[in-house]
Amino acid sequence: MSETHDSKPRPKNRKRWRRWLGRTAVLLVILLAVSVGVFGILAQDHIRSLWSFRRVPNTNMYVMDYYGSYIIRGLYQDGVDLQDIPGSLIRNFFPRPQTSREPATKFAHLRKKMEKARIMSKIGKKK
Repeated sequence: MSETHDSKPRPKNRKRWRRWLGRTAVLLVILLAVSVGVFGILAQDHIRSLWSFRRVPNTNMYVMDYYGSYIIRGLYQDGVDLQDIPGSLIRNFFPRPQTSREPATKFAHLRKKMEKARIMSKIGKKK
């Protein structure tokens, strides 16, 4: 009895796997095409900028045209804080959730150098 059971071909099972593989492949191709299209739309200005890269004749210089926004609306509306220039640029160019981490890590090494320079300038003025 087991010999007859093992000798039976299973065409339905093979067709099912082929159908499943075919549908999966079509789905992956569609997903890839949509992803490439979305990336192309989102990065259109960056791609145009990179394609404009060219060499200036008879020199070792290169030129590239920038296409896109400079994201300066925030600087135009709020201005630049002259006491905290890096902070105002960070708040303008990065999204709000990232700027919440900014005060702890923001340019700590520059603050130390600026304090040292202020102390040195005060010492220089006293003499």
